[in-house]
Amino acid sequence: MLQGNRRLSGAISIFLALVFTLCASLILASVETARSKGARTYLTIAADSAACSLFSQYHLELFEDYRILGLEEYSEDEIKDEMLSFINPYMSLPVRNWYALSTDKNGIRITDSVRMTENGGRPFIENVTEYMKLGVIKGLLSENEAAELITQILDARGVGDAADDFSLSFKEVNRLEKVLLNLEDEIDKSTKGINEAVSAVESYNYTAFCRASSKADRALSEIPGLTENFYSAADSLRARLETTRAELGNKLAGGEISAESYELLLSEIESFDRYTEKNGEVRNEIGDLPEKADKLKEKLYQLREEAEAAEDYVNSWVPGEILVGYTVPKTEGEKPMPIYEEETLDIGGVWRTAVGMCAGLKPIEVSFKSGIKNPEKKSALESVNNLLNGELLELMLPSGKRISKEAINLSEAPSKTGSSECEINIIENILMSEYVLMFLKFYDDEKDLPLEAEYALYGKESDHANLSQAAADLVKLRTGMNLIFLLKNSAKRHEAEAMATTITGLAAGTPLGLIMTFFIISVWALAQAVLDVRDLLDGERVQLMHDERSFYLTAEGILSIGTQLKKKRDESLKGLNYREYLRILLLINMKSQLCMRIMDILQLNLREKQEDFLMARLYTKIDFVIEAESTHVFYGSNKYRFNTVTSYGY
Repeated sequence: MLQGNRRLSGAISIFLALVFTLCASLILASVETARSKGARTYLTIAADSAACSLFSQYHLELFEDYRILGLEEYSEDEIKDEMLSFINPYMSLPVRNWYALSTDKNGIRITDSVRMTENGGRPFIENVTEYMKLGVIKGLLSENEAAELITQILDARGVGDAADDFSLSFKEVNRLEKVLLNLEDEIDKSTKGINEAVSAVESYNYTAFCRASSKADRALSEIPGLTENFYSAADSLRARLETTRAELGNKLAGGEISAESYELLLSEIESFDRYTEKNGEVRNEIGDLPEKADKLKEKLYQLREEAEAAEDYVNSWVPGEILVGYTVPKTEGEKPMPIYEEETLDIGGVWRTAVGMCAGLKPIEVSFKSGIKNPEKKSALESVNNLLNGELLELMLPSGKRISKEAINLSEAPSKTGSSECEINIIENILMSEYVLMFLKFYDDEKDLPLEAEYALYGKESDHANLSQAAADLVKLRTGMNLIFLLKNSAKRHEAEAMATTITGLAAGTPLGLIMTFFIISVWALAQAVLDVRDLLDGERVQLMHDERSFYLTAEGILSIGTQLKKKRDESLKGLNYREYLRILLLINMKSQLCMRIMDILQLNLREKQEDFLMARLYTKIDFVIEAESTHVFYGSNKYRFNTVTSYGY
């Protein structure tokens, strides 16, 4: 290049142009990269904000009434439409020209979602516990206190269950005693029949002999069958004791009863063991009875044949004449005339053989005796036990109180449609139990309320059925607590021993006396438990563990339990009320199925305002992938797609 007379070079200009181009490209690439990343961030902000806005539309009545957060949506399409409506405003802002974003319904995907009723109600449990942790309830049980209470209650319930097992063992003892009583009765009948038969033979009275021997024969014929019944009852008792001992050991191993309660109950099993050992000796004696009975029957049969022969001889005998001498002639040539006398029957000689056979006809003698000397009182005690183990709700309810038997509709209830289970820890247990007492209605002795808490516990279709089950569980719980109290109280035990002595006629320390004492204590604990629950349903308070003053039923009072149910309790006594006992039932029964039934109640109540409301429609968490389209600003008009992930949940 020439400029004037000088030759100039353009290398620098070219170099600068190249450098500028490279710098501009670098700068613009950096700007475009930053813009792209900004667009992604902007899309993330828009997606997060849209998800937050979506979940801000929680079901208002559900929150206001029960403090539960749940997003009610009917389909995934509706959720996408809602999300799109919340994202679109971000796409229409002035900044749009810089980020140049656009999306549509197809760009919104739901990758995961959690509904309220899934996973055994785990989302519902977490929802409840998060609210309850806010400290809305003061004076909650601590974790240690709750664990200690649950252990104590489970121990009482385990003792109550064990008492039921012992009751079955007592039934086997009762069956065994009845067999012994029947054996004793039949042996007495046979003895009486044999003695009467011997007396009849000795008086040559065949008719009386037949009547007496038939009586003895019938009694002796019963003995083999009764012997088999004894074996069956004895074997059944032994098997029942083995089962009871094994179950007691399992309860101890499983933590269902304490070591102290285990030792108390084990000592009672030993009384049953002593009873079976004694009956082992009786068993040997009873084992000989069928053979003795058969031999006696054979002797009776032989005697009957001999007596029949004697009777036949007597009946067929025809009197004749016996020549006893001749007349003396009074005149010469007169001939002596024969003198005849009428023949007489030697009846003693006819029956001599039969009478001689009686010497070998000895009645059966046994050393055992039935241990029930006052069957009337024993029967009365058993009747009370049967009564108290039946349906008692109507007797325990306050006078005039009626509970609805109307069934509720559970066709779409969460507890009927859900199936999976989930674990609930001790903290969740405490909070869920308090939530039930805080938001659900339960039995009130003054008001007629729907029994929602009782339904949550048992899931039966009517208030009456649920309260009946609650009362039955409370009776079992109270029975266990009362039984522990009685077994530790020497004065009460002496009272039971005195009653056992009256029934059996045996000393308190004998095996049967010990068993009868424990049976009386068991019925006593049950009877007081029924009175305890009666008091709870009447608005009174009952101590968790009784003392001498609060345990007001006497042993003799068991037999008049009907009148006891009408008595009012001493109102000065302190303890727990029905609500607090309901908390105990909730603590020991809190499982995921119970939580599902809590949702049943919420759903039923909210359907009174919204007919199509379903807990299963409520979302507690949704994961989204939002895909958007953008245009490169500095790379031309070509478009590209990218996505972001967002998630929101209560």
